Amino acid sequence: MSAISPVPVPSVKDRIFTLTKLFPLNPRVRAISGQGNLNPEIRVGTWIRTWFLASGRKVTDDLKKEMKAWERIKDDNELPSDLLKGLCGMYLGLRQEMLVAKSEDEFIELIRPRYDGYHACAQAIGFYEKSRSELHALMHRYYRAKNSNPELAVVTAPGWIPDKPILIAGSRGSEPKFQFETDAERSPRRPKVPDLDEAFHEVRQSLSLKSEMTNGETYRPLQVEVTQAGLRLTCGPGFYFDYQDSCEILGAELAGWMLKNPGLVPNPNGTDLPLRKQVEDIFNLRNRCAVLGVSTLLIAVDGNRKGKYFWHERSQEVAVNPGSRSVVPSGTFQPFSANLGSHPGDFNITSTVLREFAEELLGADDFNDAAKHPMSVRDCEQLRPFLSQLDEGRATIHFLGIGIDPVTTVPEVLTAMVFRGDLLMRSVLEDFTPNFEGTFGTTPLSVEALQYFARLPNVHSASAACASLVAKHYDYLLSSPNKSRAA
Repeated sequence: MSAISPVPVPSVKDRIFTLTKLFPLNPRVRAISGQGNLNPEIRVGTWIRTWFLASGRKVTDDLKKEMKAWERIKDDNELPSDLLKGLCGMYLGLRQEMLVAKSEDEFIELIRPRYDGYHACAQAIGFYEKSRSELHALMHRYYRAKNSNPELAVVTAPGWIPDKPILIAGSRGSEPKFQFETDAERSPRRPKVPDLDEAFHEVRQSLSLKSEMTNGETYRPLQVEVTQAGLRLTCGPGFYFDYQDSCEILGAELAGWMLKNPGLVPNPNGTDLPLRKQVEDIFNLRNRCAVLGVSTLLIAVDGNRKGKYFWHERSQEVAVNPGSRSVVPSGTFQPFSANLGSHPGDFNITSTVLREFAEELLGADDFNDAAKHPMSVRDCEQLRPFLSQLDEGRATIHFLGIGIDPVTTVPEVLTAMVFRGDLLMRSVLEDFTPNFEGTFGTTPLSVEALQYFARLPNVHSASAACASLVAKHYDYLLSSPNKSRAA
């Protein structure tokens, strides 16, 4: 066993904090720590434990000895040679000469290629998260020639928007048809972030000190078919990191291009956006690993057809899409329970709509543990009076169509949920409470109000499309539920 010797490292704490942001964590070490985002500034104890174990040292249960050693390292600006070697083994691409560089200029020069790529990606992600309306406007024009319904904020293939809304829940409603491909081929190799050779989700995690991003199971949409009878959807197994690395990365790529080319429009032949070029046929969902969004415009009307529609405005304090508005409830079509591979009970849009309704508007937390303790929407206490209205036909859920977000290429199911009578007014409006993500609100219902909402620049594309379609079919949706066309 070689002797352990101290190695001088100028400004050791600052250099370690800088380098652990720039370089990706070794997957082997990630497995030891059990953490997706192992940040020494936030998860100090976990990081110290992982570092010492990766260096071949034993650790104490309370970490007092290891924490004292860390304080001594920071005071002396010296790293024991075994910990230096272990640290370089923890992070892919990290080299000892970077840490021990004698001057700050030498240190910067050694890390510059990595720093420049990381900084450019960080700027692009920041712009992407705060400027979705600008990105959307650019991409909506980019896909205009492929869009069968250019008046909508989403991109649609021929037939994806039915002539009239299709009843899927309520009196005589019928759910969309689902097919699950257990053995669906995985999408092409996920692209790496340019200049970093790293997965997009890893960079995004490292930029968010308090990120709790996990690689949860998803249902990956593979094929969409819409007829006058309704929606037919084929899904396969997927994971959240696959979605980040094949869809969210497209938004960041676009943002980076816009920062370098203000006021210009990307070449439609794809040369300006090479990652987007790889999924040129955005209607072929098998060329990427997307998730399926479900956006619902919630409406409450009385016997005189006077009512309100509901919306959500994100706080200026949140990192992603601050100040943006969306319809409620909105969420992702995903498994209710973990480790099942597929669950037939998940395969209906109504369950997703009601789950998000319960969580977003009723404050229900029943579904937080559903991944470990399977449950259905009918097990949720707060939902029971609303389920009764659906069962009796006094409330309805209609399928309006499906469209693709032009920035991320994620497909979104568009629906409307209408409650008739005063149940929704009484029970929900009194309980509306803002949270750190933003506030909920209502607007008096009219065609003009819906059209205005759809034109606002800070409204998410699927939400704008929902509002446009409800305005188009206003009289049909507000008519007696017995007149609605079922699938």
